[in-house]
Amino acid sequence: DDESILWDRVNDEHNVVGPWSAFGGKLGVETPGYGNAGHAMRAYGRTSWATGPFFWHVDVANCVHGPSRSTATWRFSAKVKLYYESTGLPVTTCTPSTRSLDCPVVRLLLKYNAPERYSWLTLHDTSMVWPTDGSWTDMELFFSLPEENYAPDLEIMAPMLVGGPSGSVALWDNVVFQQLPGDFTPTATPTQTVSPSSSPTVYCTKNMFQNADLAQGTSTHWWPWNSQMTVLNDSNNEYEYALQASSRGHSHSGVAQRVDPACLQAGTTWLISFTVKLLQPETGLPYTDCDPTLSSGQYCPFVNILYHKAGDDQLHNKEIYDTAMEWKQSSSNNEWNRFHVIWKPDDDLFWPARGYEPLSYVIVAVVGGPANTTLLVDNLQFEQLERWEIPTQSPSQSPMPSVAPTNYCDRYNHFDNGDGETYATSSNPTNPWLPFGTNNVGLAAGTGYSNTSNNSIRAYDRASWHRGVGQWMDPVCVTQNSTWHLSAMVKLVDQETGQPITTSQCNPKNTMSNYCPMLRVFTSKPTNTTSTTSSSSNTGGRRRRRKLVQDEENVFQADLYRDTNMVWNDDGDWVELNIYIQLNPSNSGPDVNSIVPFLVGGPPNSVLYIDDVRMQRTSADGSSSTAEYAATTTSA
Repeated sequence: DDESILWDRVNDEHNVVGPWSAFGGKLGVETPGYGNAGHAMRAYGRTSWATGPFFWHVDVANCVHGPSRSTATWRFSAKVKLYYESTGLPVTTCTPSTRSLDCPVVRLLLKYNAPERYSWLTLHDTSMVWPTDGSWTDMELFFSLPEENYAPDLEIMAPMLVGGPSGSVALWDNVVFQQLPGDFTPTATPTQTVSPSSSPTVYCTKNMFQNADLAQGTSTHWWPWNSQMTVLNDSNNEYEYALQASSRGHSHSGVAQRVDPACLQAGTTWLISFTVKLLQPETGLPYTDCDPTLSSGQYCPFVNILYHKAGDDQLHNKEIYDTAMEWKQSSSNNEWNRFHVIWKPDDDLFWPARGYEPLSYVIVAVVGGPANTTLLVDNLQFEQLERWEIPTQSPSQSPMPSVAPTNYCDRYNHFDNGDGETYATSSNPTNPWLPFGTNNVGLAAGTGYSNTSNNSIRAYDRASWHRGVGQWMDPVCVTQNSTWHLSAMVKLVDQETGQPITTSQCNPKNTMSNYCPMLRVFTSKPTNTTSTTSSSSNTGGRRRRRKLVQDEENVFQADLYRDTNMVWNDDGDWVELNIYIQLNPSNSGPDVNSIVPFLVGGPPNSVLYIDDVRMQRTSADGSSSTAEYAATTTSA
């Protein structure tokens, strides 16, 4: 309970071990104990710092679960000393301020049951004063259970008294493990802190996954989800390290991380993305039978979001599939695949609607594929999308206004980081550029236009011409019949050989070919304002293909624009791309609610490099110079 001491003066006056068990090594009692009286608990025969006594009987149901209990403050205190079993000499290598494992520490074993899994939490008293003469010393620490370690299915919280060099004996006495009253604030600085329950917008629009790119080669913040999790150093992986989940007895096994439920509000839209492989059991060969269109976790990777609402005993889940994912792995190809979904939750059980309580916790698990296959994942994203951008941890600009002034819409460039020189974050250096489809996007250092030391932006792992790179734009500027100018420096190379794509493949005059760089513009409008009849039109010598797709809320339209005046070359040099666009009532106007221009085009498995990309509105109403428009838009 809140003020109950779960155990106090363990074994002080009784020559028994009582409720304690040994986690490695042996347990006994030693006399005298602290104060030269009574007894102390003795842990000996220890071959590792992680061995010692542990206690199974913390009342998790009453002391950990329930209102505010998961964020309650706990206090541990004890009298302790260490000496070497073989010589009886005191341990002198303990330096508490460095969190040394040669010092006494408390380790919490946490067991969950839905599904069965385990995690560990190691607690240090960094202010402990360690004597070198072998005398008793005081150990005291305060902590709260971190968010990533709490879940409603937490079944056991077993404290272990460990620490000290191999071969050392640990004596423990006057051990106290106590949950403090809710209004108690310790004078000592806690060694653990809890994330705020309410989260500001900037916090919520970063990548909610921590350690998303495994850049340090550790699995910090990630849990094995009913699997055996390791960090793999993959020399074929652009990001070097990846998470590997093996011994997966079910398709719903994999890796997981807890995210802040305060950010998951009604009406939000999320980007869920990661690179992934599946390997066959025993042989380790690529798994080839993933068919994303089947929407089944028995065959392909997917995301399982588990959530719990305050006052609800049920654990709910939502499975998310990428039915457009292009599965690249084959018997002769072990490439990475990309899972990429824009997700707008529609399950009202998820949100505080119809009288349901708000979410108390959310876990995002990356799972899927047949049982016993090995799952590899990397470069994971779980980010809340704004209408005008893909946010970063440190946004480079303020949110765009909902009603934009004229000089805002007619500014020089609607693309951010058009030259690839602005590094947003270490885990997403190309932000706000994003891939379209299952390709990847990265910065290519030292390959920019003019071949100086600057960067270019590259889209690679492209299995077809319509995979590329683009950005969200503010639809408030897409006024009806407005005209736009896209300019960029572009080039194409074969990903496997590094050889340039020549004029035998890229012929800008051939409007039936898709093997030259082009612009593809995606727009959407509410269904009640748009006709869903697809069309194709020729305007001013420019052929435009239009494809419309409809869901319950929006009609999505894709328009393709070409530069048939582009001068391609065979030597792999940069080429200037210029496209002037006049929008029409079907893809412009005040009812456009999203627009995403993408640069695409090129043969399968070609790498598209772009630099100095600019997208500028030249007229708000189509009143641009007709001569300029006609001279530069004889493209299809």
